[in-house]
Amino acid sequence: SKMLVENKYLDYDSMLTMANHILNINEEIRDKYQKQYKYYLCDESQDNSKIQNNILKILAEKGTVCMVGDSDQLIYGWRGVDFNEFRYFNKVFSNGKVLFMDQNFRSSANIVYLANKFIKINQNRYDKKIYTLNEAGAEVSVVETESKEEQMDYIIDILKNSDGNYNKYAILYRNNISAIEAISKLIHNSIEFSVKDDLGSFFHNFIVKDILSFIEFANDTSNFRAFMNIVNKGCIYLKKEILNKIRFNNNRCILHTLLQNKFISEEIKFNIKELKLKLKVLRNIDPVKFINFIEEDLNYRKYLEWYSKTFNYGQDTIEYIFSTLKSICNTLDDINNLKYRLSVIQDKIVNSKDNKEGNTIKLTTIHSSKGLEWDEVFLIDSHMIPTRIAILEKNEGRMVTYEEEVRAFFVAITRPRKKLHIIQPRSVNDTAVNGSPFIQEVKRILRY
Repeated sequence: SKMLVENKYLDYDSMLTMANHILNINEEIRDKYQKQYKYYLCDESQDNSKIQNNILKILAEKGTVCMVGDSDQLIYGWRGVDFNEFRYFNKVFSNGKVLFMDQNFRSSANIVYLANKFIKINQNRYDKKIYTLNEAGAEVSVVETESKEEQMDYIIDILKNSDGNYNKYAILYRNNISAIEAISKLIHNSIEFSVKDDLGSFFHNFIVKDILSFIEFANDTSNFRAFMNIVNKGCIYLKKEILNKIRFNNNRCILHTLLQNKFISEEIKFNIKELKLKLKVLRNIDPVKFINFIEEDLNYRKYLEWYSKTFNYGQDTIEYIFSTLKSICNTLDDINNLKYRLSVIQDKIVNSKDNKEGNTIKLTTIHSSKGLEWDEVFLIDSHMIPTRIAILEKNEGRMVTYEEEVRAFFVAITRPRKKLHIIQPRSVNDTAVNGSPFIQEVKRILRY
């Protein structure tokens, strides 16, 4: 980018691009490094991007390469990884020989059995079968809860009845947005945790900010900043040119000012009077009903439906944000404490990164869990994998994205050593969700 060039910085992608370019054009440098090493070992080779493989091919032109990896765990297509580069290793590197490391030393036989059967959904793969000499172990649990919130009730019940060694547990999820509600529940139950990924985007999400602005304005109708954040978002609509003509006085009710202004139509004034009455109701209801009132009675839901269609914003994300906020509100006596509770959750998430070695349950996305292992793993919100896009592309005959989602699910179910829980809610924010075809396949394999 312009900033990198102006400051003579190199990011990781630039380093790769430049290294590849230099090795291609500079014979002296290329010859030096080709002679420096005879053998090259490349671990986690399925994660190599095309340019990384190009660099390796140049360096090892006169040497021998050993690439170690698993094509069933190739889940980084979005960062330029080409499935075929590793899948057809013996063609990419001439005279290549493929050897299988097919014994699983980590997982129980029941988990390995499921993983072997499930990955066969993908036909474009090495026809290999993993085996283990480990004991059968506990059966895989497939759990369907009535709501998203009940997933954590299931997990916390297990944790509270455990020996208190939380290090052996992990909660995995497809998308980071699943983590906030889980963390809120853990905090409420005084269970220590650590998070691998950055979750800051939730706290800066526009819906979260809008809800906080609705709360602030309900408490203080002279709060101009809060008003400007919620106007034209369901409750009242005012054109920008009209707003620019109105002079708002500090410490005076904004709605009262609007009702006295000659530029405001009678129809809009009627809506403003309605809003004044509704705001009085808001001051006297419990936190969850408060969120519901904003969502439905103040027509914020209709605004979000428009926003979702106009900007292609995920409906799933909207439902998850509301579900998370309501779950947090369930722990509050007063809606005015929501902002503070969110700040507490955010601080605990940041501080948890320094508590990796403590007695904590780990939370991470499926993608960040690759290479890690725990005794017991909970895969929550499993209806979110595969993604809707992957399903749509599959229905159109394009399998690349869907097959990568299969591999991501395979990674998730092979993280535990002893026990796997796959959890799927039937509803999110009181809205029924479609079950995952992956869960259907798991049930078929396990004969549920």
